[in-house]
Amino acid sequence: MEFGKATGDYILFVDSDDYINLNLLTYLSYYMEQQIDLIKFKLNRVNQKGEIIEKIKGAVFEKTDGQTAFDQLYGTDILLDSPCIYLYKKDYLLRNGFQFQVGTYHEDFGLIPLVVVRAESVISLDYEGYYYIQSENSITRNEDYNKTIKKMRDSLLQYDNMLQRIQQYNLRKRTKENVKIYYTNAIILKLKELKEEDKKFFIHE
Repeated sequence: MEFGKATGDYILFVDSDDYINLNLLTYLSYYMEQQIDLIKFKLNRVNQKGEIIEKIKGAVFEKTDGQTAFDQLYGTDILLDSPCIYLYKKDYLLRNGFQFQVGTYHEDFGLIPLVVVRAESVISLDYEGYYYIQSENSITRNEDYNKTIKKMRDSLLQYDNMLQRIQQYNLRKRTKENVKIYYTNAIILKLKELKEEDKKFFIHE
């Protein structure tokens, strides 16, 4: 995905089977005028009738830098790496050369935490702007075990990329450790999808 093809000053991601609050961009326009790099809002899981199943919680804070934002979000927001709960300043993405890794699984996991931590300005709002439609068909179901193995390998690839990238950033020691903790915990949680012999291999990796 080439962010440079976007014609606006800000970029928003919406999956084809989800929807946003009709007033979302109007509400966020005040913060866009302040030229904030990353504007975060809330997501609700809903059923196909639009009834709320779950409201995703997470830290709410005024404008701050990306490192402070990550330190507040990484332990409170289970969707920190979801692209659809942020409004991105296009110039910020382009200046830092951010791109999703093509041909890999978990490219969101690989990119979005770095987008957060690198930002000069981030705000997290208590505003329900995104509605993720969850049905039986949209719940992740994977019967192809080879695909499960590839997802695990790609998660490790994203982890290795993170280690390289954070060495290039001037991060505080605490934030750097928090980034590593976030990525490590996410990979550990994926181990439950593996057979026992594969678990041992990937734990070693």
